[in-house]
Amino acid sequence: DLIKAYQLMNRSDIGVILVGNDIENVIPTQLSQGIIHIPALYGKELQELMMSCDVCCCPGAVGLNIVDAMAYGLPFVTEAADHGPEIMYLKHGRNGMLVPLGRIDLLSDTLIKLLDDERLRKKMSNLAKETYRNDASIENMYYGFINAVRHSLKQ
Repeated sequence: DLIKAYQLMNRSDIGVILVGNDIENVIPTQLSQGIIHIPALYGKELQELMMSCDVCCCPGAVGLNIVDAMAYGLPFVTEAADHGPEIMYLKHGRNGMLVPLGRIDLLSDTLIKLLDDERLRKKMSNLAKETYRNDASIENMYYGFINAVRHSLKQ
């Protein structure tokens, strides 16, 4: 869906970087100009890439990638779909946007709006960082997991 949304944008000033191993074979072997695919990145390489981006979009199932995005202050855009529990970090209209599943036109429009509206993007960026600090940091996830295990053992 992201590739289709990008093609619908028809803008040479916008590019897409797809990151991760394509285990489901959904990325075409021939990519349109302006789209590149990089296998999984970690550590410093991921940090450098995230710091060079304006928005993070993951139309598929959201996992820990939302935490990475928010740690770097990237507004997060995804489709309403079956997501993991990490989707709870997304606050529609505050630190990212949720569009209806399969609505490529709305996905494209939402990304363009965020990319073109620097004020909105910065506001969402600040709220994404705040979400990370207050809710999604590694420390908070660790203690949340430990507390959940302790609670389960008491029952």
